[in-house]
Amino acid sequence: MKATLPIPTRAAAIIAFAILTVACSTAPVTVVESEPETTIATSTLPPDDVGSVPAPEPIVIVEPCPITLDDMLLVGEVEHVLVGAEQILLQARIDTGAKTTSLDVSDIEYFERDGERWVQFAVADPSTATSQILQRPFKRKVRIKRHGDESQPRPIVTLIISMGNLSREVEVSLTDRSGFRYPVLIGRNFLDDEALVDVSRKFVATDSD
Repeated sequence: MKATLPIPTRAAAIIAFAILTVACSTAPVTVVESEPETTIATSTLPPDDVGSVPAPEPIVIVEPCPITLDDMLLVGEVEHVLVGAEQILLQARIDTGAKTTSLDVSDIEYFERDGERWVQFAVADPSTATSQILQRPFKRKVRIKRHGDESQPRPIVTLIISMGNLSREVEVSLTDRSGFRYPVLIGRNFLDDEALVDVSRKFVATDSD
């Protein structure tokens, strides 16, 4: 004889199934990236351990979320920047008192290419502990006077500087900044009409420390 559930019991089972179905169909689905599964030969595991290898932990990737005010990027006193098409990652001090952006370089050499004057220079890359050699068309020379020092001539080149979600091609003076903490000084020619500075904070645009 086929066994049947009493009517109250069947009704309760139907209601529970309906609730479970609705919950499963309405629950949000979150997809995360995880590391590739590792294949392990079952012959190397004792019988009781087969299938007991835990699943890999999901990898959570946090993307920087730059802050903007009135479509202008909010930056701190110090930020990370990418320099040139080579995208050399450096720390930069933000200085609204400086007109022109400057970069710490060494081994400056001038040469001719297709009848035009070019500049070759080395930029220390902290990520590789080596120096990258860059070459750019020479724009002009400027004389910069530091407090207590004589004015120094500096070559000017054009470089792409990226900070957060802001990238601009600006004129950059090449100089020796080895005596300073930060190899890049971001001046007004990068900031004007594009960024606001909060000097009480650091790494606002790049969300790092």
